[in-house]
Amino acid sequence: MSLAEALKKIRVDQGLTQSEVGKRAGLTVSYLSRIENGRVQPTTTTLEKIAKALQVPLSRIFAVPVEDPEPGHHCPISSSGQCVGTLIRRGHSDPGSGVLPYTEDELQLLRMADFLIQKGSPEVRKCLGTLLKALVDQLPE
Repeated sequence: MSLAEALKKIRVDQGLTQSEVGKRAGLTVSYLSRIENGRVQPTTTTLEKIAKALQVPLSRIFAVPVEDPEPGHHCPISSSGQCVGTLIRRGHSDPGSGVLPYTEDELQLLRMADFLIQKGSPEVRKCLGTLLKALVDQLPE
């Protein structure tokens, strides 16, 4: 399930309309609709506003279960159409994309997380998920 689908699922499960969530989050209905339809990638600030409007921790948005998982490796795709994992491993975005590259410290963190996700045991991935969820939930609003 994509982030867009997760947001919509949480909203619908709560019986809320896009108008209600948009009003609470300070977003227009059309913008929220574009997010839920996957036409726009929300910023982390926007995700925080939506999570607050839905009265759920930000980590819940990332924790909505995948329905009918497909076999094989899937990579989240960036707005440039490239595998996010490839961009992380390479350390930069495409020239002219307008996206700032990660710092060396950020790249190290991303590479370590990517390594644990790819090579870690189920227990390691579960621990990583628990840790990341706790950290996301502790971020100030």
